[in-house]
Amino acid sequence: MAQARKRATQRASTDADERVTGDPFVDEAAAWGDDDDETGWRPEVGALVVGRIESIDVRSTTYGPAPVIVVRADSHGGNRIAVWGLHTVLRNALKRAKPQPGERIAVKRLTDGENENGSFQRYRVAVDRKAGSDAAAFDWNAQKDGKSRTPQKRATDASWIDEGDDDDDDKLPF
Repeated sequence: MAQARKRATQRASTDADERVTGDPFVDEAAAWGDDDDETGWRPEVGALVVGRIESIDVRSTTYGPAPVIVVRADSHGGNRIAVWGLHTVLRNALKRAKPQPGERIAVKRLTDGENENGSFQRYRVAVDRKAGSDAAAFDWNAQKDGKSRTPQKRATDASWIDEGDDDDDDKLPF
């Protein structure tokens, strides 16, 4: 019985592969493999991710919505890396840079900064505009102020951008 089920599954898989040929969108989806899963970027100080932006969306977290940029990295073995805009400094840097799908992006984790509230993680973001495409634009201006660090039951809007002052980024040597 198990052998018959296995043969039927193999036939269905082969039939499906034959049906998708010719449609570039479906062909690309059919070619997805296990290595196409995205990996969350958890940078240490000095870590850098550079690559082409495949998608940008807003995803729910315990603390509310956050932007997520999925990058096909030049490094990291060409894997898909998900850069989550969870930290205020990174979210603000992304909002200023306004990256779009198809463009190349570089995100670097810098040394921690200090202010009257304690230490915070610093980031630098650069976008290669000439590498862009005609992909649908992500509206960074639609993102609202959201300074709350209190966990939320459910994300209902994109209120995750802090309009606070980030003058520390202007003092960076690159």
